Amino acid sequence: MTKNNFNFFFNFKNKIMLLLTFLAIAIIYYLIQKDKIRKAEKREFFKEKQEKKLQQLLEKAREEDAKKAEESK
Repeated sequence: MTKNNFNFFFNFKNKIMLLLTFLAIAIIYYLIQKDKIRKAEKREFFKEKQEKKLQQLLEKAREEDAKKAEESK
């Protein structure tokens, strides 16, 4: 390693730039992961909501079928 390269790694300005770059990458990665988790939670919430509606519709259909069966007797 030449003296010039050696000074590059120990130069205060370069250390700060490397630190800021790493910090920016870490923050961006965190925000992307947070967004993915939020989207997955929303998807799961809507899926549960759909399943509840489907169960309610099935229950209504069963009740109506039972009423029709009683009426036809």
